[in-house]
Amino acid sequence: MEQATRDYYEWMKVGSRRSAKAVVPFLMELLVPRAVVDVGCGAGSWLKVFQEEGVDEVLGLDSVDLGPPLLEIEPESFRTADLRGGVRLGRTFDLALCQEVAQYLPAESAEQLVEDLTALAPAVLFSSAIPNQGGEGINPQWPSYWAELFERSAYVCVDCVRPRIWETRGVDVWYAQNTLLFADRSLLGERPALAEEFERARGRPLSIVHPRLHEYREEFVRRT
Repeated sequence: MEQATRDYYEWMKVGSRRSAKAVVPFLMELLVPRAVVDVGCGAGSWLKVFQEEGVDEVLGLDSVDLGPPLLEIEPESFRTADLRGGVRLGRTFDLALCQEVAQYLPAESAEQLVEDLTALAPAVLFSSAIPNQGGEGINPQWPSYWAELFERSAYVCVDCVRPRIWETRGVDVWYAQNTLLFADRSLLGERPALAEEFERARGRPLSIVHPRLHEYREEFVRRT
């Protein structure tokens, strides 16, 4: 692995772990997950925080196997996968993550990705770069685009994470701006607190731009 790639993942780990620590406790209370899968996990920082909060089982999938010491989860909890060609594990989890990954996949893979995520878990924590975010990959889209794809699988958007982290400076701006929770409609009946969050967020605009995005774009330009 090139040093530049290693440095990038080391840089990402810091912000990912800090951001996860601001989000995961809320998700643990809301969903009580025991098994979590992360599609496009990178170094596995989010999964590591879920483990620290008491999740019994985690699995990370990514096209790049970072390996120790970059990987923050145990090697046996990681698998390489081609995220463009469909993810089939033959089992389900309580929660699936897909954070800032979808924008790097071809547009023709978007529908398949959402189908894979909804097949993996009844709840999906999802974020993907908006247009002109900076470093946004090949398929940046507004959140409404993804919400429509999830709706085809009868998953509703519960915009309950962003209001809790919008003003939290330690959270990376792309998570604050883009993180949405999608849930199978049937899960709303099983989780009253989730149903309350859904009703509270109903009508809230999805396609918004965080003021700190300008700071990030300036930093991105400096790094590139």
